[in-house]
Amino acid sequence: MLKLTKQILKRGLSATLFHGYGSFFPMPPEVLIVKKNWSQLKTELAAVDLDTYEGYSQIWSFAPKSRLNVRKAGLLHPFDFILYTSLVLALRDSIAHSRLPSNRVFSYRTEGLPSNRLYGDTPSWKDFRTASTTWASENPRGFVGLTDIADFYPRIYQHRLVNALDAATPPATRAYVRALEKMLFRFAERTSYGIPVGPPASRLLGEAVLIDVDSTLVSFGIDFIRYVDDFVIFADTSTNAEYGIRVLGETLFSRQRRPR
Repeated sequence: MLKLTKQILKRGLSATLFHGYGSFFPMPPEVLIVKKNWSQLKTELAAVDLDTYEGYSQIWSFAPKSRLNVRKAGLLHPFDFILYTSLVLALRDSIAHSRLPSNRVFSYRTEGLPSNRLYGDTPSWKDFRTASTTWASENPRGFVGLTDIADFYPRIYQHRLVNALDAATPPATRAYVRALEKMLFRFAERTSYGIPVGPPASRLLGEAVLIDVDSTLVSFGIDFIRYVDDFVIFADTSTNAEYGIRVLGETLFSRQRRPR
């Protein structure tokens, strides 16, 4: 049996109100009702056994990805959203301790933040692009390789994510990982691929699943920076830039895909 404390749930509600409902949906009015009646609802949510909790159905929609493509996004019930956010917040600091420093991985940093925030505003995408431009201007004879991961969040293999969280977290918080695993499986319509697209909490899980990818690139001596699923590889020759992209591709293929 696993239940979240009222303190953790309060942080989850606070983060939900601060970060919003994600990239594709406005804040549902029900969230404000939850806030207004929090003194009662926090007791009900604290009584939820996450080991057996079945939650609520999502409302599915399609959001534009580009002019020609769309992506499937689910609108989570406010209770599920707050529970999901609370679980990820409980793992936030452990994930942060396992990541590469912010001058290498720019996306969704959590260092120094209050406990009711998922991530900060800096460093930002703009800082990531500035670092790329600065390197190129300081190394005019160098080569830059640009690549990204296609359909990153929908393709995350949940078992790999759970392994990454287990490696990052101490034994005392592993129960949160188990509860999160069950929740993600349900969100993905009982498949082992994908995490919710849009909710701010998913962004930290995306960072967690790439910890070993980042570390592998470093172990191969590849100079790179990253923002979410966008990688920039720096090299002194075009061959080395291509080599960096190839190592990245092979690492993703061997470690992030579902084994046959």
